[in-house]
Amino acid sequence: MLKRLLRWTGVAIAAPVLFVCAFLLASYVGAAIPRSTHIAPSAVAQPSMGTTVRIYLLTSPLHTDIAVPADAPGMERFSVLRDAGLPLDHPKLRYIGFGWGSRAFYTTAGTYADIKLSALLKAVFGDSSVMRVVALGDLGASQNVLAYDLSSKGFAALLDGIEESFGGEGPSQWHHLAGESIGSGDAFYEANGNFNLLSPCNQWTGRMLARAGVVTGAWTPTTHSLTTSVAWHN
Repeated sequence: MLKRLLRWTGVAIAAPVLFVCAFLLASYVGAAIPRSTHIAPSAVAQPSMGTTVRIYLLTSPLHTDIAVPADAPGMERFSVLRDAGLPLDHPKLRYIGFGWGSRAFYTTAGTYADIKLSALLKAVFGDSSVMRVVALGDLGASQNVLAYDLSSKGFAALLDGIEESFGGEGPSQWHHLAGESIGSGDAFYEANGNFNLLSPCNQWTGRMLARAGVVTGAWTPTTHSLTTSVAWHN
């Protein structure tokens, strides 16, 4: 009986470890397979490309956001965000950050200390999605902030992808989740798509970058697999 108990205890401990290892290994296999882009790759600015727009990828161990210049051409479509109280007229506004994620997890986990098991499980097994929008000041490339220069065509495609990620038919029908916030100068909206372990926030970010012409891996569920795939393929 004791041997059987020890055996099942070992299995119970080993199974989650093996699953995590297999998941991480699969994420790098997915990173090695290039995703098809919607337009010609444009991650790195070249003199022949003409006008470019610099965007930033804001990274953390679990999540990524895309920050776009607040005054760039085409940003007029997002002026409706002002209705949610976002400080779009603030003199120090330089960028607007967009991040997609699990409603239960993203709207409550402002810090790692805020993470709840119930929200984590819902994110893993399936949840509705939200879009977080945050007003940002000056940004500069660093270890956790990666810069990419897009062609004007690539930037327009990126904005199209972000707009389509919001729930509703166009900006006038975006549903602001009043009262939901995890920081100053942010707002949450209902979003399109379902969040789960196989389709998390970093996979959404990879799709958006691919629309802009940045080559990413076909499946990049973790932050590191996403950023590694961009480095490999560009």
